Amino acid sequence: MKRKFVKYYTIKYFGEDIDIIESKYAYGDRIALQAILHSTGEPYAVLTTNVSAYDRDYPDKKCVILDVNNCPDIDKVLLKAGLIGECLGRVQSGFCSYPVHKYLG
Repeated sequence: MKRKFVKYYTIKYFGEDIDIIESKYAYGDRIALQAILHSTGEPYAVLTTNVSAYDRDYPDKKCVILDVNNCPDIDKVLLKAGLIGECLGRVQSGFCSYPVHKYLG
């Protein structure tokens, strides 16, 4: 399946300029955010995770589940950039707990 990139934004994260690319996960039609290094175009990180518990607890498709385990403080950076709203709650997946935010991008 071919992914369609919808939008992108540039932010600063740990001293790096990164482009945030918004697309959709193939399963569940949830918002996916990927970080690409602005200077080289190389992949930096996937900022979201695709957790099925989201559908039950947060049926609004304009929310994102942020992978703060692999991208520490990304929630604070995106909040400051105005791309997400305050935390709505958390979803559990295995041993990890992920914050859910309203996506404003």
